[in-house]
Amino acid sequence: MTAPAPNPSTTPGSSPPDAGPPGTRTSSGFFKVASAHAREAVETVYAARLAPPLDPSPVARLAYGAGLPLAVASALLAHPEAGRRYRRVCFTQAALVLGISVALGVSWGHVTKLLGLLGETRIQISSSGDVIRQSAKVTLDQGLAFWSSLYATLCAVEWAVIALSRQYHDAIARDAALLTGAMPEDPPLTPHVSVDIPWMWTRGKRYLRGWMVFLAGVPALSLLLVVPGVGRTLYAIASAVWGVYWLAVLVAAKSAYAWREEGTAPAPWFVRGWDWLTSSVLLFQWGLPRLYGQMLRKWTQQVFSPAARFERSPWELSGVAIARVLGGIPGFYLLVRPLIPVAAQHVLRAQDERS
Repeated sequence: MTAPAPNPSTTPGSSPPDAGPPGTRTSSGFFKVASAHAREAVETVYAARLAPPLDPSPVARLAYGAGLPLAVASALLAHPEAGRRYRRVCFTQAALVLGISVALGVSWGHVTKLLGLLGETRIQISSSGDVIRQSAKVTLDQGLAFWSSLYATLCAVEWAVIALSRQYHDAIARDAALLTGAMPEDPPLTPHVSVDIPWMWTRGKRYLRGWMVFLAGVPALSLLLVVPGVGRTLYAIASAVWGVYWLAVLVAAKSAYAWREEGTAPAPWFVRGWDWLTSSVLLFQWGLPRLYGQMLRKWTQQVFSPAARFERSPWELSGVAIARVLGGIPGFYLLVRPLIPVAAQHVLRAQDERS
């Protein structure tokens, strides 16, 4: 009686019949995990829940933060009176932005002229009747200039409309806080259009503060330029990450909860890191690096509190910052602006409850 032939799938040292090369299996597993995380993130954002996720993974926390403004908007729209006020205010502001922009020069006549020029071509035909050249009279540079001008006009007009009617956004934010269980950060008020000089001055100071904290890190980031070959690339990447970090911190700062540790918050990670360099690394233990460390602390000290809060919930607040960036399109920003402080407060309150 002959023995049965060995099964290749059970022979020691052999691979299953349906398995590919090791590299293929590794790539396939990676893409499966990545697609599962991406699907989970999309589902979390789409679910738009106010409660923090049970899954502690960074992807779930990031998606939760990105979906928070949607959850706040859903609560607003579900309420008859608050939803009606939200739609009326934001759509009226958007109509004003568009109308004033048109009045300032972006007229339909210019758009029609541009479309007409885009359709015109100059065709030269040789004696044999062959088409030898076809070129548009409007170049790419002219098109980019037009759309850039349109975008800049919309942004400027939108800022002016918000400056005059921002009390309506404050009232919407108060409605959103009450409907989602957050603490209202604005007192009850009857909104009206006004020229609020103190508010405009405060906004100007906040813009200046944002540039100061970003520029405070540029000297340290510039050290990457001395790395041979890849210095410029490393500097560009580090500058982008530094800017994204401050965007998320300043988004958290839109909620009054982020300022509860003002005057008592510890120094953020970059100040602690530079202090360690000047105290432990011989190359940095001299006057100029230490002087820069003092400057770095002084220029960023006023935002230690929101920076400390960000360090405790970096993924959730980064998600809220992503929603803020995606909602930064002129017109659409009017819908998102009153929701961001409420979303940030939900993250910070959950942070307080955990601690």
